[in-house]
Amino acid sequence: MPRRTLAMIVAIGSIAVAAPIAQAAPNTHQLKLTIKDATISSQGDRPGNQQTTAGLVFGKPLGHAIESITDKVTTATSSTITFAGTITIYTTHGVINGTIEIKIKPASNGGATGTGSGEITGGTDDYTGAHGSFTFTGAESANSTVFVSHLTGTASY
Repeated sequence: MPRRTLAMIVAIGSIAVAAPIAQAAPNTHQLKLTIKDATISSQGDRPGNQQTTAGLVFGKPLGHAIESITDKVTTATSSTITFAGTITIYTTHGVINGTIEIKIKPASNGGATGTGSGEITGGTDDYTGAHGSFTFTGAESANSTVFVSHLTGTASY
């Protein structure tokens, strides 16, 4: 076999082997975010009613971002309202998509507390193929329209 042909086969083989190496496994990131969220529209607190919220996100590893949540009331009792829907976080490096479940407990003074969890289901740009999970707790003071949540979890991208 001529040297030129052998050199070409070795070069092509090196490229074929290097390509999978260049596509490294995604890194896992610890999420520690604060979200300040306000209701944009709401049909009410009965099962099936929809709402849309939006707000500011800041913390690690995203820096500053904005988010929107679209959800529906799944159950409502005198003490707890449960919502399920989607969350989208918009950053300067792409978009992160996920699902979310929220349990809100209204307080007699007009405020509320809440807990929830979610799954990261994908994204765009730097977050293509993102996946992970998170939990959060939060509260809204009486006479406020902003619900402040503290979110922790992991995301791989």
